[in-house]
Amino acid sequence: MDPMRQLERCHLILEPQPLSGFENMRRDASLLSAAATSQWPEQAGILRLYAWKEPTLSIGYFQKLEAIVATPRWQSLPVVRRLSGGGAILHDREWTYSLTVPHWPQLVERPHELYARIHQPIVGVLNSIGIPAQFRGVTNHLPLEPDLCFLRSDENDLVIGHQKILGSAQRRRKGSLLQHGSLILSSSPVTPEIHGISDIYGTAINESLRLELATKIASNISQQVHIHNDWPAELSSLLNEAETSA
Repeated sequence: MDPMRQLERCHLILEPQPLSGFENMRRDASLLSAAATSQWPEQAGILRLYAWKEPTLSIGYFQKLEAIVATPRWQSLPVVRRLSGGGAILHDREWTYSLTVPHWPQLVERPHELYARIHQPIVGVLNSIGIPAQFRGVTNHLPLEPDLCFLRSDENDLVIGHQKILGSAQRRRKGSLLQHGSLILSSSPVTPEIHGISDIYGTAINESLRLELATKIASNISQQVHIHNDWPAELSSLLNEAETSA
């Protein structure tokens, strides 16, 4: 891969504890704001891999909150709005990532390429353990899309057969970019119509695979990967400054 089309480095943050929906979204929002400032580490991306403290519904930036939360099955759940677009996601029995990058024309100005850069390593890792994940490819969009992300179709989706297991969405601000994605591990009782990897293929995904997936993703977009099991001081300071100035 041409290094001129990669970031110089990527800070991989493996959040040590599940967080509330509010806190997860707050951190991502602060990172997107910080990426548009001169304080951001030059030619660096920040990839967060995180979990949710309790089943939580996140809705896409352009979705109508009132219409979705009026649905009875969501009324007992925390609901947060993502900065990224796309459909609503129930975060339960899945892994979520966020990638934040500054203005980097070779990467940011090719949104579909960035989806591929993130999704291709996931395909490779899953294929290596016998799970036949692949890109969906060309698809027809419905005139009226379902509310839930995992009932929608996009050519960049990862699927097993016809079942979607990974979807991603983006948001840009002042040249910087935030990309969210969710990998469904198994079906949630709240959304039994959405199947995860273990439901479709019968293979449970263990925690040890999380680091491999995240490292492969970071390596595919950057020349150097710095792995952190918690927030290092310089990045924590960056986050705090962005929150203070928001």
